[in-house]
Amino acid sequence: MVKARIIPSLLICNDRCVKGIKFNNYSDVGSPVSSAKIYEAQGADELILINIKSEKINSKFIEMVKNISYECYMPLTIGGGIKSIEDMKKLFKSGADRIMINTIALKNPEIIQQASSEFGAQAVIVSIDYCYDSKKNPIITNNFVNFENSDPVKWANICEDLGAGEILFTCKDRDGTKKGLDLDYINKFSSSLDIPVVASGGVGTLDDIYQLFCLNKISGVGVGSLLNFSDQSIIKIHSYLKQKGISVRDI
Repeated sequence: MVKARIIPSLLICNDRCVKGIKFNNYSDVGSPVSSAKIYEAQGADELILINIKSEKINSKFIEMVKNISYECYMPLTIGGGIKSIEDMKKLFKSGADRIMINTIALKNPEIIQQASSEFGAQAVIVSIDYCYDSKKNPIITNNFVNFENSDPVKWANICEDLGAGEILFTCKDRDGTKKGLDLDYINKFSSSLDIPVVASGGVGTLDDIYQLFCLNKISGVGVGSLLNFSDQSIIKIHSYLKQKGISVRDI
């Protein structure tokens, strides 16, 4: 049985960890290296590190990835500011285990295929952010631009066909709200794919996470606010899921 993965997400802005609500109104929540060390000590299955404000991969971010990779042994997925295969190579050389792309994939879908051929599908994650339009239809959103009449499921199918090894699926409308995951649409989304899905956006309770792992083809959960703004921890999440019969990695 595939084990449920608990994946903290660190959003990086000006060399600090931040957390916002609906991709806005960010607050400082600590040091990236210190946060990564804490999450690893608690038993995180992986760490997502996203440079949210930089339009390119810069030397400071590269150095941060190196420092976290040196201090921690859990798998690192790195995204934000990736523009090319060369950027990906820099991140892998700095300690990334996997890279995650979003904007560049929308602009140039062929880069998914190129990256998959170069590094292997298992190392290429596509991040898809979505929100609901005025008619309550789910649409793709990226950098505060909503793609009217777009279909996140169709885009995910294209990404899979091009060689993506996994999808990170995030509901902007629920991001940072702790009001629960968008389970119905996540289930529709994951059921349409053969590759694993990591879902995020809205986790507010341990039961939210349990309900997510009851769905089809969910590989992991991305967690931010629950860990930053409550007394919950990855240890408690693992324990709760185990009690509920969900297979998790032994810590």
